[in-house]
Amino acid sequence: MVDLLSGIEGIRGCLDLFGRLSLNLVPQYGGRLLHEVVAKPNTEGFLSQTSAALGYHSDGHDYHVPPKYIALYCESAAESDCETFFSEFKPALSLLAPGIALRIASETFQFHSGAALYWKTPHAGVLAPIYNEQTGVVRYSYEYLKPFSSAEELLNELEPAFAAAQTTVRLKRGDLLLLNNWEYVHGRHANSNPGRKLLRFWLA
Repeated sequence: MVDLLSGIEGIRGCLDLFGRLSLNLVPQYGGRLLHEVVAKPNTEGFLSQTSAALGYHSDGHDYHVPPKYIALYCESAAESDCETFFSEFKPALSLLAPGIALRIASETFQFHSGAALYWKTPHAGVLAPIYNEQTGVVRYSYEYLKPFSSAEELLNELEPAFAAAQTTVRLKRGDLLLLNNWEYVHGRHANSNPGRKLLRFWLA
């Protein structure tokens, strides 16, 4: 599931929408229910709060149960760049050779992000494959997985497959992008507008 909604009025409007959809907020790293995606000083270790490009990833990939949905609400828009992009995982997987697809569903990695370590998140840290065929859960982060030598070939195959099915949007003020985090990966281009600000919600 993916949906792009417009004309949402602030945090209250987001919460009202989640209520109508019977979606509940899930605590993020540090127990926070809302995370600001905005460039801040001295946050180089946390890519969501820099102006750098951010590659394909799923949120909460190191949670025992990642949030099923994420919502990105645009409180302040970029003028010319910093588009958000997303791609559905299973169609991308279908483009790969059977041997690679099997490895993606069977080889395990120790997921434990820097954010979880920084915030001492107790329920983060899990040994799991990128794709669990039984649960349908995707755990993916190019930035996190690229140091693993065993993941190199998998990343080299997955990244162009994601790009082949990618949708790109430039969020405007009041837009809310709702994604199924178990089925989609997402990312963003670099941001040259320091005023851009998104609010991120995790939902179930």
